[in-house]
Parts: sequence; structure tokens; C-alpha cells
Amino acid sequence: MDRIHRKKAEFESTSFYYNNNVEENKKKNDLRKALEETDLLSQLSVVRMMGEGYIFTDSIELVLEEVVEIAITGHEECAGWAGIALNHLSKKKWKDKIIELINFYTDRNRDDNAVFHHSWLLLYKLGFKHALKEYIEKYKKYMEGELDNDDLSDIENMVER
Repeated sequence: MDRIHRKKAEFESTSFYYNNNVEENKKKNDLRKALEETDLLSQLSVVRMMGEGYIFTDSIELVLEEVVEIAITGHEECAGWAGIALNHLSKKKWKDKIIELINFYTDRNRDDNAVFHHSWLLLYKLGFKHALKEYIEKYKKYMEGELDNDDLSDIENMVER
């Protein structure tokens, strides 16, 4: 078995261990390590398992910052799964923190056009209408050509979550 498949199998076999009352700091450190110190395929495996619900909400909450960062600065597939994982969180509890992190990473990565694309898309997919409108207004000079009239119409008609 090659290294990538071995790492993926290792993580998948231990994911249930993470979810069974393991000491919180150990769980947090293990998940952080899996997200920060692995190659793209392993990262994708981790965030995909979060998105599919194999890693429970409390685990996603432990690495919220890393998942948001992956969602807006990562590879497109990772970004999509990270967004799905974030959908498992309680919007009421985590909405402000997610918005704060999106703005933080956007400010840190203004030279990367992909960040603006993934950020507004994440806000859209999470249903954060008001935050999305504020984001577009704040960063519109960086987002030239990113949104068309159909996108703006969809945003205007979306329901705030």
C-alpha cells in the first residue's frame, strides 16, 4: 500500500477513536496535525469525512479555524468539503466566528483571487446573506468580474440562515 493510501486508511480507522470521549486537547491536536501536516489528498480525506459526518460536530468545532482556512484558501475540492463540514455546525453558535475568520483570511490573502471566490461562495453556501452583502461591498474592488447579475439577484433573493 502506498504512503497516501496508508495515511488515509490510518486516519479513517482512528476517526471513530476521536469521536469517543477522547481528551479534548488530544483530539484537537490530532485533528490539527491531520489538517496541517499532511498532503492535499490526506487533507481532502479529513475534511471529506467531516463533511460526510464521520467526524462529529464537536470535532469540527475544535478545528474551526483550520476548516475555515481550508475552505477559503485550499484546493477547490477541499474548499467544497470544508464548506459542507461547516454546514454541520450550529449556525446560531458559530456564525459570527465563521464570518470573522473569513474576513481575517481574506485580509491576509488579498493577492490571491481564489480567496475572494471561495469566501463569497462559502458565505453563500452557508446562507449568510447579510454577511455576504457586507463582504461584497467591502471587497468589491478585489472582486472585479467575480459576480454577475444572476449571482447578485440570487444573493438578493436568498434567505438568511
